[in-house]
Amino acid sequence: MMQLTSIRFYAHLTGFVCVLCLIIAGCSTSPHRDAPNALRTAELAFNNGRANEVISILTHSSPRGLSPELTLRYWGLLAAAYRFVGQPVQAVAQLDRRDGLYPPLSTARRDNQLAILTTLNTLNSTALNHAARTAGNEQLRDWIDIARLFRSTTNHSIAEVSYQSWRAAHNHHPALPELAEVYYGARAGHYPANSRVAVLLPKGGRFADASHAIRTGLMAAYDANHSGARPYLHVPSAQTPAVYDAAVTAGSDVVIGPLEKTAVDELVSRRELPVPTLALNRISDDSPNSGRQLNLPDQLTLFALSPEDEAINAAQYAWASGLRSALLLAPQGQWGTRLASAFRSAFRALGGTVVREQVYGATSGGYGAAIGSLLAGSKADVIFVVATNTVIDELWPLLEQANRTQLPVITTSHVHDGLNNVVRESGLIGLYFVDIPWLLEQNAADPLTREQLQATLPGVTGPLARLYAMGIDAYRVAPYAAALRQDPGLVFSGATGELSVDPQGVMVRQLALAQFTATGVRRVQQVGRGN
Repeated sequence: MMQLTSIRFYAHLTGFVCVLCLIIAGCSTSPHRDAPNALRTAELAFNNGRANEVISILTHSSPRGLSPELTLRYWGLLAAAYRFVGQPVQAVAQLDRRDGLYPPLSTARRDNQLAILTTLNTLNSTALNHAARTAGNEQLRDWIDIARLFRSTTNHSIAEVSYQSWRAAHNHHPALPELAEVYYGARAGHYPANSRVAVLLPKGGRFADASHAIRTGLMAAYDANHSGARPYLHVPSAQTPAVYDAAVTAGSDVVIGPLEKTAVDELVSRRELPVPTLALNRISDDSPNSGRQLNLPDQLTLFALSPEDEAINAAQYAWASGLRSALLLAPQGQWGTRLASAFRSAFRALGGTVVREQVYGATSGGYGAAIGSLLAGSKADVIFVVATNTVIDELWPLLEQANRTQLPVITTSHVHDGLNNVVRESGLIGLYFVDIPWLLEQNAADPLTREQLQATLPGVTGPLARLYAMGIDAYRVAPYAAALRQDPGLVFSGATGELSVDPQGVMVRQLALAQFTATGVRRVQQVGRGN
C-alpha cells in the first residue's frame, strides 16, 4: 500500500510521462532485454500508488536478464502490487515463484515463506476455502493448507506436531522444516538472543495518556512472549535526543520510539542512525521534510496510526471491489480536508474517478442539504464519508434515506467505537468501514486479544484502545522493520493491520474491512450490496 507522502511527491507526473514509461518498460519485442527498465518503471509506478501499472508492466515483461537480487525484487514488487489491489492469492503466487531462488536455509527464504502465510491470513475462512478450491496448482493449495493449519491454533507446540505430520505427508513441498517456529516466533516478537531494546516513551506531558497505552500494550506483548528470546528492555524516563544517544551508547540493539513529532523530526534530520529505530509517529507538518519525499536514515522506520492511512485503505478496498467512481462527503475543517485528500489521491492513483465532493458543517441541521447536493444527479459506484462516531449516528439515517440507488458507503474507523453496542450499531446497518484487526477479531486462546486483556487492562475498551494494539505491534515488528523496508514483497501480520514498509521507510498498514450488520459488526472481503 502507498503512503500519502509518496502519492503527493509523484503527483506531478503527467499522463504522457506515465505512458512513455510504459513504452520504455514493456513494449519491446524482446521483453527480457528491457527488464531493468521495466523494474525501474514499475518501482516508480508503485511509489506513485499505481499498482495496476506495476502489474501491467511486470506481467508484460520478464525478469530474464536481471541479476538474482533484482529477480527476487521483481517478484516481490509484483506481489506487493497484487496485495495493494486486493488480490492476495495472486500475491502469494508471486512469492511462491521466487521462493526457490533463495539459498535453501537463508533467513530471507524464511521471511518469504512467512510473508506467504501472512498474506493468506488476510483472507477470512470462507475466502480461504474458496481459494483452496480454485487454486491453479497443487503447491498453492498446499500453502493454503499450512495457513489453515496454523490458523487453527495459537499453541506453538500443538501446531508444531501437526505441521511436522503434514510435512511428512507432503515431502515434495518446499515449506521449511522450521516454518512453524518462524511463524509463531514472529507472532511473539522473535528477537535475537541477548538483545537489548530501549523504549523511548514519555511518562508525563500532553502525550502521557497515549504513551501509557502504547507502553502497556508493548509490555503485554513482552509478557506474552514465551519464545525463549525475550530482549532486555530499558525504559528511560527522559525523552531528549541525548537519551537516544545514551541508550545506544549503553548497548541497545534496537530503539522503539520516540513518540513526539519534534523528537522524530530530530532523528529524521540525522544522516544515519547507529541501530534499527522504530519511531512511533510521523514528521511534523512544519518539518523541512513535510510535503516532499522523505529521505530517512536507513535504520529509521516511522510507525504511526495515521488517519490518512485509513482513507487510503478505503480507496483501495473500493477499487478492489470493482468500484470505479466515487462521491465524497467530508466535514469542514482540516481533519475532513486531510482525509478527503488522502482518499481522492489514492483512488485516482488507482485509476478511479471522484465524481463529486461535498462538505458539511458542524451542526446537524445542514446534513440533509449537503447530502442532497452530493447525490443530486450524480452517477457513481460508491460513497466515501468522513465522520466521527457521534456525527455518523445522525448522518447515516439521512444518507440512507436519500441514497435511493443504494450505493455502498464506506468510511474510516472513526465511526466504530469498538464497544459492541448492539442498540447503537443497529442504526448503522449496511455501512462499511476499515479498522484494525485487533478490534474486530476474537480468539479465546490468544492472550493478546482485547477480550483476553480487558480483565486486567480495562483501558483496552476505552478511547485509546487502538494505541494498546500499536504497542503490541511496536514490540513484535521492531526486529523485522529493516527486512520489511528492504523487500516490498514482505509483510508482517499485526494487531493494527498487515504491516509493510514503503521505499521511504514509512510503515504501511493494510486494515481490515468490516460492515455493520443486523447481527453486529463482521469482517467482509469486499464492498458491495448484499455483502
